[in-house]
Amino acid sequence: MPPVTVDGHRYVDGGAASTASVDLIGAGDAEIVYVIAPMAGLDDVRGPGAGGLAEAVLLRRPMSAQLRREVAQVRARGTEVVVISPTTAELSALGPNFMHRGRRAAACESAMSSARMTVATALAGVRR
Repeated sequence: MPPVTVDGHRYVDGGAASTASVDLIGAGDAEIVYVIAPMAGLDDVRGPGAGGLAEAVLLRRPMSAQLRREVAQVRARGTEVVVISPTTAELSALGPNFMHRGRRAAACESAMSSARMTVATALAGVRR
């Protein structure tokens, strides 16, 4: 997305530098950080077929590598980080073009059906 000027100030989409901006969490800002990362993940999951492979190679892998670096940086400071990201089933429902409006309903339905398990699994490792 191109920069936008508002009241004389120029703004750039934060996704241009990071999909989650976890690295902006400062030392002592939080005990636990919850990250919802729809375009990246800690695991190398991908959608099926050639489209899923292309999406993974061109977008998801580089974004996931950046997310892993940011999460490691925050964890190194002693902050717990819980990452919630799409499963293979959700990526399959979404298709290789995650901006395709025609796939929204299927992707939402898939995410809603697996959301409780995804969150429960992510939270299972949280220190209490």
